[in-house]
Amino acid sequence: CYMLTYPAKITLEHHRPFGKTGLRVPPVMFGSSALGNAFQSNPEQTKRAVVGQWIEHVTPPVSIDTAGKYGAGLALEILGQEVDRYVRSKRAPQL
Repeated sequence: CYMLTYPAKITLEHHRPFGKTGLRVPPVMFGSSALGNAFQSNPEQTKRAVVGQWIEHVTPPVSIDTAGKYGAGLALEILGQEVDRYVRSKRAPQL
């Protein structure tokens, strides 16, 4: 068990084996139902900020529980856009 204080980063040393697959995953999985407005309607800017914090504070892979039914696909749409934006921001500039 790890006690993390904000601002913290879940690093590779926190990751643990995922069964016998040889993969190592973080000790936390984020739920994305709120991105699909499951409990209340949240502004898109807030949803993007939440996903950004997940990505910023966990060394990949980031584990996210999602389903196409969360907001009729809205959660997946927000996740896809934010992951794409993150990947693009990490690429080397084209000369």
